Amino acid sequence: MKNTAFFRVLAIVVLIVGMQWGGPARARTGACAAVCDLGVLADPRGVLTIDDVSRPDRAREFIPAPHGFSAGYTRTVHWLRFTLAAPAASQDGSRHLLVEFYPPYLDDLQVFIPRADGRGFDRFVHGDRQPFTSRVIPYRSFVQPVDFADDTPIEVYVRLQTTSSSMIAIDARTPAEFLAKSTAEYAGLGLFFGVLAVALLVNLRYAFNGDPLQRAFVIHLATALYMLLSIHGLFAEYVFRNSAFWADRSLSVGAMLVVSSNTYFYSKALQIDRAARWMRILYRVVFCLGIASVPSVFVDLFPEMQRILICGATLVLFAGMWRSVQLFEHRAWGSALIMVALLCSLLGASATTLTLLGLLPGQFWLINSYTISTLGTLFALQAYFMLQTRLNKARLIEAQMEAVRASSVLEAERASKDAQSRFLAMLTHELRAPLSALRLCLAGLPKAGNLRRYAEAAVVQIDTVIERCDLASRFDDGKLAVAKTWCALHELVSDVLVQRPHGERIAFDHDYDPSIVMQSDPALLKTILDNLTGNALKYSPPDTPILLTAHRQIRDAQQGVCIRVENQIAGPAMRPNPERVFSKYYRAPLAQRSTGSGLGLYIARGMSALLGGDIRYISDQPNVIFEVWIPA
Repeated sequence: MKNTAFFRVLAIVVLIVGMQWGGPARARTGACAAVCDLGVLADPRGVLTIDDVSRPDRAREFIPAPHGFSAGYTRTVHWLRFTLAAPAASQDGSRHLLVEFYPPYLDDLQVFIPRADGRGFDRFVHGDRQPFTSRVIPYRSFVQPVDFADDTPIEVYVRLQTTSSSMIAIDARTPAEFLAKSTAEYAGLGLFFGVLAVALLVNLRYAFNGDPLQRAFVIHLATALYMLLSIHGLFAEYVFRNSAFWADRSLSVGAMLVVSSNTYFYSKALQIDRAARWMRILYRVVFCLGIASVPSVFVDLFPEMQRILICGATLVLFAGMWRSVQLFEHRAWGSALIMVALLCSLLGASATTLTLLGLLPGQFWLINSYTISTLGTLFALQAYFMLQTRLNKARLIEAQMEAVRASSVLEAERASKDAQSRFLAMLTHELRAPLSALRLCLAGLPKAGNLRRYAEAAVVQIDTVIERCDLASRFDDGKLAVAKTWCALHELVSDVLVQRPHGERIAFDHDYDPSIVMQSDPALLKTILDNLTGNALKYSPPDTPILLTAHRQIRDAQQGVCIRVENQIAGPAMRPNPERVFSKYYRAPLAQRSTGSGLGLYIARGMSALLGGDIRYISDQPNVIFEVWIPA
């Protein structure tokens, strides 16, 4: 269902329900003039009979209740007395009224109507403890037909005893008026519950997408639907027609579950796990209390537990409003809609709670305030999730576009890398032949001449650059293989120093251990040592020593060898940048004066990783220090 369609249907439901439930309220101003002089008499021990309460001397004990009756959760029996004014005679001269007693979840309702001969009363038993199929008029609430012999008013008595809240609203209509009203009412309720069912199915699609808030909302919506079906007597009428036991208890169970589901949902929506400690405790206690209270329905403790649970649920809603204000002040996404939903729930729950506890009279709008507030709550929460769905879709599209862009960039980088590798391979291949020719030509020059010495040094430098470019290319392509074997570290160091010009500048520190034998790849390890010592010789002041240290070191419970190369620097501009020193082609600003490829440290880091070790630049020392650790 599209968003606009849902809101249009919901607006129609609000309008129809308002017309149907507002219509009876308006009609009662005239039609309910038939019900007048409502009075209430409490019978705490439940011992009074109709003969007792109908005595003339008892009349003054009935307390007037002009605005309706509500006594809250109590086991006290209440007697109600009211006068029915006779309606106008129909075409056949008969006078009939249908008296409706609301709400549909009253347990034991006995109606006493005086006989036409004035001798006693006829007793009629109603209540949800009677099977629905036994009702004279099959209607969701309790309807009592009353016949008038003439235009003389009739005084009716009602005995009320219920484990749910003791409250009652009374309406009287002619059969024609009642038929019109009930038809429109069922149509409005059908549309109302149809929208709730559709909303439940729509949200059920997203309940298993990994979003715990969406699942909590589906649970909240399902329990609210169950509760409303029980409140309006539709479970008794359509589900438990022949089972008074479950018809009587369905609402009580729903009342417990709806408190827990409501608390659970708002604990997710309001991020209660990040709220103050007292608020977290309150939500957990009320949630657990609602679940634990379900058995009380079957052991006749519902009124006592419900009084406690209603107070806890009200505290949760007030705490939730406070939390929603906090989130709104911090500009949390969707906090305004959650606040509206909470406000609707709070207004409806407050009116319902005060009515159920007997602090407000039992009037139609107060009894149905939970139903009315559900419309506003559903509207706000559905808007919240629809906007969230739109936002998630927008994020998904953005993520897909970003993935496409990243894929394009990656493909371009891969193509550039392939082209670079091909170019380096071609370059190294094409340069090796001229270098070989140069070496042959240099062999004919006098050995003692400076020209030959300079030329040979240049050829060596060019050859080194070519070798490093080829090595870096093979490393990037993943073509370097590791072949570990036992090797003596001092022998590898000696080979590097012999092949290095000015190798005599490299001195062994006192911490150097010449006896180290390790299992590693000699070729890769030798390349690492050659690059580190070569860098130190190239970029340190002439005739300054290069300190080389090697010793065993344990890291993360693994035995290894730590090798350190330390050299002085020729000036501040020669100090490497710690963030870029191991980057490919990086060279310090003044290092450009010397021949180099900017690949030595990049290759050293990559080979250290291949050997299972790491390399780091210690930048907080006066000298330049590189330290490599290789597992042994």
